[in-house]
Amino acid sequence: DLFDRLHYSALHFALGNVVGDQQRSIVVWNTYYRAVVLEGLTLGNGEGITVQGLAPGNAHPPLAEVTYSLTISTDGPPTIDATLTWSYEGHPPVTATITGSRVTAWSWLPDWGRGITERLEWKTDVLGRSDGTEQRISLRNGARRVYEFAAAAEGADRQFLESALWGWGSRVWALPLFHDTTYLPASVPAGSVLVPADTATRDFHPGGLAVLLGDGARRYEVVEVLAVGQSQVELARPTVRDWPAGARFIPARTARLADQVKVSRFTGEANAPGVFRFELVEPWDGVPATGPTYRGSLVLERTPNWARALDMTLQRQLAELDPGTGPWAIEDKTGEPVFIQSHGWTLDGRQQVEEHRRRLAALRGRQHSIWVPTWARDLTLASMVAPDAPALEVEWCGYSLFTPSRVNRRDVRIALQTGQVLYRRITSATEVSEGVERLVLDAPLGVEVHPQDVVAISFMALCRQQADAAELSHWTGDAAQSSTTWQGFKHGL
Repeated sequence: DLFDRLHYSALHFALGNVVGDQQRSIVVWNTYYRAVVLEGLTLGNGEGITVQGLAPGNAHPPLAEVTYSLTISTDGPPTIDATLTWSYEGHPPVTATITGSRVTAWSWLPDWGRGITERLEWKTDVLGRSDGTEQRISLRNGARRVYEFAAAAEGADRQFLESALWGWGSRVWALPLFHDTTYLPASVPAGSVLVPADTATRDFHPGGLAVLLGDGARRYEVVEVLAVGQSQVELARPTVRDWPAGARFIPARTARLADQVKVSRFTGEANAPGVFRFELVEPWDGVPATGPTYRGSLVLERTPNWARALDMTLQRQLAELDPGTGPWAIEDKTGEPVFIQSHGWTLDGRQQVEEHRRRLAALRGRQHSIWVPTWARDLTLASMVAPDAPALEVEWCGYSLFTPSRVNRRDVRIALQTGQVLYRRITSATEVSEGVERLVLDAPLGVEVHPQDVVAISFMALCRQQADAAELSHWTGDAAQSSTTWQGFKHGL
């Protein structure tokens, strides 16, 4: 099995994302006791690939190894799908395959005055029933991810930008996630495989890409990430350039530009900020959030931004029969309004942004549900509540008259001055006097509560997001804004 044959060290190379010139080698061992002539060496679809080794027409010495060196450059088609075929005298052809993708970095900084918009898009099939309940099925394994930002350039950088848009526009880019930028705390010399970096809450991941950016769009280097630590990133291959302390080090994702790009020339030397829209190649499937739960579902505990109004809509599913010539009939199909509430957040700090991402990952667009408080003072405590009391008395608000124990109007969030938050269900309600109502709870509060101890008693509704898409507007690397519209549904929890 060993002698009188030709052995090949490798016949397939999956290069992944080619971000710089790469070297590969194939060793062919002739175990015959005689020389074998190489009649042909054919490279197919090999634009941007060079091969060095034994030339066709020459003899491969007996019991000897010959090394064929392959150089794969970034110049060439965006998709690498090449073959290298050996034809030795008296032997059937043997073919090696080379696959991968060529990428180049987007190295023009965004205009932070306009921010960066990040959009996550899921796809959910929502099957509604006539009674108001729903079945929701996610149709994507992960969310599609879109980045949009403005960027301007002048002088040589403008010329470089337009050349890149002409020649590389439809190809795969290594897009830096600029809101995850970190700065080198110390210099990194050429040949380094360890890069010091603050990786917490940043999108560095093994097998992914990162970009080192210097002054000017031409000074950059794309690197591949092998492993990620708390304070450093290990690279798959050494750096090519020297990088000073303070240089930008940014995680990157493969992305494609939108099919139309508009650049406005402000002068003959400068571009006005143009808007660039990138669609990331890889789907996003973040780590789902954990946190307080109630009846098996997450509870929204991120306080909204009260700088904008919290809009609430009650939508009825009405069936109308109108003959057009006389009285008409209207039927409320479910007997319950659909609760819809919109509000936004100002996310201050990377930790809050990360928590919001995880919440979005847990919801997966419209698929999963969460308890959403109204954040209003819906009920006002009228008297002290003992720890073991089965009910609480509130100032009259018409609850027992109109909405006793109705779906999405029977669960409450009780926030106390101490910071403690209690979740309870109202099982029944009665009018005690003209000014007081008694609400029976599913469980005692367990603590003594006086009216002055309460920050707010708010109703909670079990909701899903109304849309499959969610946006984060990054104003800096440490601050963002986001908004959501919630929609309630009938449930049996």
